[in-house]
Amino acid sequence: MTLPLEQVKVAFLCANGVEQIELEAPLNAVRQAGATASIASIEKGAIESIDGHDGADSFDVDSLVGDIEARDFAALVIPGGGESLGALASDCDMRIEELIEFNRTGTIAWFLNGKLLRRRNFNLGQIWMLNLLTPLMRWYDRFLPVPALSLIAVMTPVETASSEAGQRTHAAAQLGGS
Repeated sequence: MTLPLEQVKVAFLCANGVEQIELEAPLNAVRQAGATASIASIEKGAIESIDGHDGADSFDVDSLVGDIEARDFAALVIPGGGESLGALASDCDMRIEELIEFNRTGTIAWFLNGKLLRRRNFNLGQIWMLNLLTPLMRWYDRFLPVPALSLIAVMTPVETASSEAGQRTHAAAQLGGS
């Protein structure tokens, strides 16, 4: 069963340092479609967005991450921005080991499609062509001087000095007891 858009809720999980365009564009699109968009963060009040490396607009936080339930939302959006992602990771006792940016080709494709061809979406022929060229695009993607559309964050748990000391004590106790 499909819900009417007026009954759909979408959570936007972000923190200070979120890229303004990556939060604002999908947030407005969800609201314009008639669904409810809710910003969840790790602190109450407002979050500060960025535009590249410059400060940008602030956005009111609707709820704290710890206070929301996944079952209450139809979708979760995590907008980009390394600083925002770092704050979210830190709040979960995680550390970002590596950020992998990719899909710069998509930036060019969307620009050409939207600005030159004045289209809002891709037709079947364009999608077929993009799929055909994907192996080649993967190779040269990292060399393109445009922003990436996609990001993968590789995270690991933060090891604190006390937990490391506790692990050593536990290991020593096991060795001594055998």
